[in-house]
Amino acid sequence: MEIIRENDIDKVFFSFRIKLSHKKFALVKDFLDANFEYEINRMKSKVIVIVDIEKMIVIEKIKTLLNDYKLKLKEVDIFIGITSSYDMGGLTVPVSVLNIIRNIECDLHFSYVSC
Repeated sequence: MEIIRENDIDKVFFSFRIKLSHKKFALVKDFLDANFEYEINRMKSKVIVIVDIEKMIVIEKIKTLLNDYKLKLKEVDIFIGITSSYDMGGLTVPVSVLNIIRNIECDLHFSYVSC
């Protein structure tokens, strides 16, 4: 999402993140491939799956992923990243993202970068 400011544009990203062991990632990969556009960040002991959720309006696939593969809530969160040239401001979280937060009851993380 982009927020138009006086002299610049803020960029905002809404992501659903899943932190998995490499073994568990191998178990869920086919489901992810069939249901989400995602990217991964590989670490030594974990794989972090990042799903752009700004345009997602149906949370049933996320619920299925959590329930069918018995993912724990500590393995998932919502991440909101803001990049701005301003040192203060605000944003409105889209209803679709709020619905995911309400229905999954996971942690919410923010990152604000001013450049």
